[in-house]
Amino acid sequence: MANPSANHEQFDFQSALAELDEDTNWTLTDDQLTEIFRARATALARRSHREQTQNGNLHIRFQVHGVVFGVDLRQVRTISVPHWITSVPGAPEHLARVFQVGGRIVSLLDLAALLGLPRTNVERQQAVLLEHKGSMLGLFAHKVVGIAPIDTRDLSPGTAATGKGSEFITGISSDMTLVLDAPRLVSELRFESIHTD
Repeated sequence: MANPSANHEQFDFQSALAELDEDTNWTLTDDQLTEIFRARATALARRSHREQTQNGNLHIRFQVHGVVFGVDLRQVRTISVPHWITSVPGAPEHLARVFQVGGRIVSLLDLAALLGLPRTNVERQQAVLLEHKGSMLGLFAHKVVGIAPIDTRDLSPGTAATGKGSEFITGISSDMTLVLDAPRLVSELRFESIHTD
């Protein structure tokens, strides 16, 4: 993969995601993934205010047991494959596992358990790492679908208005993406240890 820091203007994030999806060996390090997101954030910062207003903010879209979720790209720190996961005795099912990020122990949220989704057999588990006001929360994801602009003013409440965990869903987009309230997820559900380094 080309070095994303070489030219932020021409960096193709969609191609990078496609390459990640094809790389079954997952040879990219967390540092490389972080650099990809840093390059993308720099490119996004150059977008005009008019373009952002017309098209909505960019959201990362990912699948969990076949359901597509979206989260504002500005709240995403990175996407990685957790290499160290442990269970938390006595924790609720949706927050029963944690992983290590840069010396911190961070919760891994199981959206299927939180929202009561039907389960399917899935081999690959990725973590979409959210960050809000210095706090972090990982979301289990089975497949990253891509990135698309979503105007949250046009969301339909649909079935997101009621049901288990519905308070964490902002609404449903026209392509049936469930848009998550990332700041609320991080603020209310995250657990972090003190830095372990």
